[in-house]
Amino acid sequence: MKNNFRQTAIFYLPLLMLLGSTLNLDAQISNFKLSDYKPPKYIFQSLDFGINLSGSTLNDRNKLADTLLSGNGSSSLSFNVSPGYNRSSNSEKYQGTMIAILSLVPGFNSSTNKMSEYKSRQRQLHAGLDVKSENRFYFNSGTFLEINPQFSIGRVDFNQRAASNSSKSQNKQSSGYISLSLPLSFGIGRIDNASDAMLAIYMLDDLDRLGLSKRSFTNEDVIQLAGRITHLKTRRFFDYRKQLIYEIESIDSLMQQNTMVQIANAAYFTSLNDNWRYSQNISRKSGYRLYAGILSSFFYQVNTNYISRQEPDQNETKDQNIFSHSTIGLMAGYMLEKPHSLKWQSTVDLRLQYTYYHSINKVKSILPDPTDFSTRYELTQPGPGAQVSYYLGYYPNSRTYFTAGILGYFDWEINGTEDMITVNDHTGVNDIAFRGGPRVAAYFYLSERVRLQININCDYLYDKSNSWSNSYTVNSDQYLKNHSFNGSVNSALTYSLF
Repeated sequence: MKNNFRQTAIFYLPLLMLLGSTLNLDAQISNFKLSDYKPPKYIFQSLDFGINLSGSTLNDRNKLADTLLSGNGSSSLSFNVSPGYNRSSNSEKYQGTMIAILSLVPGFNSSTNKMSEYKSRQRQLHAGLDVKSENRFYFNSGTFLEINPQFSIGRVDFNQRAASNSSKSQNKQSSGYISLSLPLSFGIGRIDNASDAMLAIYMLDDLDRLGLSKRSFTNEDVIQLAGRITHLKTRRFFDYRKQLIYEIESIDSLMQQNTMVQIANAAYFTSLNDNWRYSQNISRKSGYRLYAGILSSFFYQVNTNYISRQEPDQNETKDQNIFSHSTIGLMAGYMLEKPHSLKWQSTVDLRLQYTYYHSINKVKSILPDPTDFSTRYELTQPGPGAQVSYYLGYYPNSRTYFTAGILGYFDWEINGTEDMITVNDHTGVNDIAFRGGPRVAAYFYLSERVRLQININCDYLYDKSNSWSNSYTVNSDQYLKNHSFNGSVNSALTYSLF
């Protein structure tokens, strides 16, 4: 595996150096700083309601004269009802997003076999609600209060009845869960989205390269065009064709009113359309946030399985699994988005936490005898954790990007306690885990004919634990160590000859 990555790096490194030398795209508006851009106030909301219906049927029979050789049939029908709500907003006092999705998925299946007189009927139903929200409330002092609640609730039911000429059976399965998370923090600083300002600069720079600019562009021109871009991106449309017409007309109107363009010819509108439709939606941000707060989460799930068979005597089994876990702790973090120039960006994200984790997993028999078996595993584990990442990005135009960085996670759960019914309590449970590695993502638009895309992900995983949840270490204080390396490389080069 390591040799493969070494060979890949040797192959692509000279190519990337060549690409960097050929992308001589210095913008003409060199004095505008993305770090000085403040996006305008906006509110975007959408509510969509979708219904999907799918079904199939099959009836297959083979006969020789009047003798039936085989006969199979099946049919299925399923629905998917999924309304969704999306909201994002930005103002001087607030930054926030919210996503809420309600899903209802019923399904029906049946199958038959004429030879064995086998029949099967299945019904399943999944219903769930997921809500995720991020909210930062800013005060005049530059400080903020951040509340990011997450809530999920759902249930899955499955019911199958089957019968043949010698037996009957029924299988019922159900699973219900609820999850709640409520991080709360207080901090200082603000990170704003500067992507639209970058796109505005490249759009104006393209006009200048085509010789279509009427005058030199100023910082105020960039701010006005970036504000118009933000307004268009946060406007709700229902028809893509009408949306594109409105967006291009709106950008053209701004440029015409501010005498930015010399002549509105085909090359001018093609340039606007090219940047608007085919830009890579590159994310550029600016600012920092320093914060500290508390973490809290709760999860509860109940799974039930029932099986009934009659062959010919009745035989019933039913068991239940109940799992829950909760977490509470302290956290602190620092995030930095630094646009060094129009083309270069660095991102730093450091998060520290100390949590107290508690979980209970119980499995019990209900039928035929509640005393047949019952297991219980309880784990209590406090400990620190950390996440750190650093990325460097290169954005020479609206179509091209190159990002490289490293990401790492660290968890150390110390002096935990395990409680199992079959053995004595286990104290001094320790678990040390690390996962991390480099990341590379790039898309080069070299010309109308040549495009290159690269994605490289590498992860080294290390875990050392004496927990009895590992079957190798039950009733002992020995440590189980795990080392693993995962890596992937995906690349695509497109060269259109004719």
